[in-house]
Amino acid sequence: MKRVTITLVVLLVTMLMFVGGTSSTLYDAWYDFDDDGDIDIYDIVDIAGRYGTTGTPINKTEMLLELQARMDALNATVTDLVNQIGGCSEAAVNIKDCYGLTTGAGSGAVTLNFDNPFNSVDYYLFTKTVLAADFDPGSGNIPAGTVVDAQNVVKTAANFTAEVWYGEDLLKGADVDLFYIAIEIGTSTTQPKHCAGIELLTCGEYLPPPTPVDHYVKITFPITFTNASNVGLSASGIVYSSAMGAGHPLKITVVDITTTYAILALEGWNGAMWEHLALDDEVQISYTAVENPT
Repeated sequence: MKRVTITLVVLLVTMLMFVGGTSSTLYDAWYDFDDDGDIDIYDIVDIAGRYGTTGTPINKTEMLLELQARMDALNATVTDLVNQIGGCSEAAVNIKDCYGLTTGAGSGAVTLNFDNPFNSVDYYLFTKTVLAADFDPGSGNIPAGTVVDAQNVVKTAANFTAEVWYGEDLLKGADVDLFYIAIEIGTSTTQPKHCAGIELLTCGEYLPPPTPVDHYVKITFPITFTNASNVGLSASGIVYSSAMGAGHPLKITVVDITTTYAILALEGWNGAMWEHLALDDEVQISYTAVENPT
C-alpha cells in the first residue's frame, strides 16, 4: 500500500509539472482538505495518502440540513416565548448563549450573570447545556456535544448557579456551553397564569386512558389552569436516548391540553427524514404554557 501511495504522489506531482499550477475549474472548498484557501499539492498528498482506505460515508448535505433543522427549532421556540410574554406587563427577559465555560474543579458548577438583573428570584429559567470537549469524570469518556443536565439551581436576581451532571456523575472541571432563557413576568394583578420547565420524558409513560401511544409523552403542569381552551403551549426538544441516536431535534405536535397536563406527539429527525419515536425512547423537552386572559 505504501508503495502504491508513493507512486500515486509521484505521478500527480509529475502531472502538475506539465499542466501547471493554475486551473480553469472554480475553487471548491470541499476539496481544500487543509482549509488554507487554495487547492495545491498538499491537498493532493493528503488524499493520495488515504488511497484504498474504506469506511462509513457521511452525507455532508444531510448533516447541514440537520443542523439547520435544530437551529430553526430553537429560533421558533425563542420567538414563541417572546411573543407570549409580549403582552404581559412589566415583563423582563434574559436570553443568552454562553460559550467557553468551565465547571468548578470542586463544585462542578457554573455561575451566569444576567445582562438585565431581575427584581426578584421569582422568574422562570430554561437551560440547555452541552459538553464543549470530551470529558472523563472517572467512569468513562463522555464525547463533546453530549447534552448534560443543569441541576440544583440556585437563583438570585442578578445571576444563577447550576451544577452540571451527566447521569450520576458530577462533572468537575468540564468545558461546557450553556444556553438559557430567563423570564420574569412582573407583578401586575392581570398577568396570566403561566408555567415552564425542562423535562426528561419517556415515550409511552404515564399517558391517560384508553390506550398509550408509543410516540406520545405527557407533560404534567406544576400549576392548575382555569380554562384549558385558553392555554397556549410552545415546546422544543431533542432526542435523549433512542435507536436513531441522541441529540436529534424533535418535531412536536400538541395533541391535547387540559388544566393539569398536555399530551405531545413526537417525531425525530433521523438524518434523512422525520419518523415517529418508539416506546421507551427518552426525550428532553423545554416548554412554556400560558393561559391567556379572556
